[in-house]
Amino acid sequence: MEDQLYVNHKIRWRLLWATAICCLTTLQFGFHLSVFNAPQQIISCQSHGRGDGYSDGMWARWGMQQCIPMDKSGIATINTVFTVAGFLSSTLVGSHRVLNSVGRNTVQKATAILYIFGCVSIAFANSLPVMNFGRFLAGVAAGSSMVVAPIFINEITPFNHRGLMGSLLQFGVATGILLAQLIAFLWSNDNDWRNLFIFGAGIGLLQLVLLFTTIESPKWLIMHNGEISHASKLLNQLRSDEVAAQYEILHWRRLSTNQPSPTSSVGLSETSSLLESSPKDNLYPVSTAMSRRGSIDPSTLSPISYITGSKYKKEWVAVVLIMSAQQLSGMNAITFYGVSVLSKIVPPDTNVLYLTSSLAFTNVIVSLAVSPLIDRWGRKLLLLASVTTMSLCSVIISTGLINQKDYMAAVGCFGFVIGFSIGLGQIPFLMISELSSQEAIGKAQALGTMSNWLSNVAIAYAFPYLKEILGDAVFFLFTVTGIIFFVAMYIYVPETKGREGYDEIWGLE
Repeated sequence: MEDQLYVNHKIRWRLLWATAICCLTTLQFGFHLSVFNAPQQIISCQSHGRGDGYSDGMWARWGMQQCIPMDKSGIATINTVFTVAGFLSSTLVGSHRVLNSVGRNTVQKATAILYIFGCVSIAFANSLPVMNFGRFLAGVAAGSSMVVAPIFINEITPFNHRGLMGSLLQFGVATGILLAQLIAFLWSNDNDWRNLFIFGAGIGLLQLVLLFTTIESPKWLIMHNGEISHASKLLNQLRSDEVAAQYEILHWRRLSTNQPSPTSSVGLSETSSLLESSPKDNLYPVSTAMSRRGSIDPSTLSPISYITGSKYKKEWVAVVLIMSAQQLSGMNAITFYGVSVLSKIVPPDTNVLYLTSSLAFTNVIVSLAVSPLIDRWGRKLLLLASVTTMSLCSVIISTGLINQKDYMAAVGCFGFVIGFSIGLGQIPFLMISELSSQEAIGKAQALGTMSNWLSNVAIAYAFPYLKEILGDAVFFLFTVTGIIFFVAMYIYVPETKGREGYDEIWGLE
């Protein structure tokens, strides 16, 4: 008999709508990663474009300065503040108390509000501290959203579509990066750079409004709020097989330490007898195994116990590896500083935004093209292909820059972005919940996101200084990190595609 938890459901409209709105969260993350890339020289008064007539413009009439003087350290600090704030908020939100007390939808609404206030603060900043304050608010929103969004998508999506739906979160990030590059063509100048952040506030407002049209996670409603009837109605809107949906409800109730016995009435009518605990449960080894994983109350698992306990070591090592690799592979060196790094390889009098926008567009297209393949080809295969491609292309980029072979460097950049998009960009956040035992998912999400943000901080702050020290050879660093991560992931990260449950993933059955 087929395990009802792993029925191949069809994608329903309500699932698509909830996923799309959730992706607006990661779109804003990508937008804020990239929005300072193009105008940073203009914002910092290091270069000027279309500055004539500023005193007669709207922003001048409102008392806003044309630019905010800052040196290389100030520019690095703007990006670092964003990543440090993301690290702090991901740590806080990833804790069991915060993540589970208010609900996934509520956290997403809070992040939308923070994005709005962060953008408005930057748009009306007349000093570096005020700008950094706005950047900090945006970083808090980004860190929170990158914890809650993957968990929410995992909880509302049926097993057979988690690879596709989870990868759409990274598609949102890629789209946000592209959007920031495209609107920079219009507003990356002395007169209009503040409009970039007003636009960002508009995205946040749009998501905030749309979040009132979507749903809360049915799993959270059952396990942490006790709303079984409401959760059942929502899950039936998300699943194409109603009987299988009720098995899923039963499974979540078994995992919960706060709910009554599964034998009590939950409004299942004629299907209730199918859900009673009986010897038939032995026909569902995955459910039974997953229930064993949930036997520990998540609230009693401390971060120290999670990290030091031998039971969880293999989980968090794999999670930290893939989440660190996503940042230390070097993609955000291009996202944060691509305009300044790549300006030398475009023809004279050519806007480097044509190149950076093309790279961002490539990221979007490849992310979208690869999304359906994640559930077919496997997570580990794509991760290894990703780090291999990025390592090779790092060599090509630095070789092209050193030897002043512009086309070679440009080709290397496109290959570098493609390599990121096929694996590291899409898969790490998706795999966290697959690699983790039920009681440790929140801790794994927090630790993985912390690792991701700390690595992001390192890139944001250190890359300008490394570029000054190493010059055009700086991308060779990412060749070395790529080789290290390839070996480590080959050894310590298991394949999760097609493996039904924790025990099978880790070979415990």
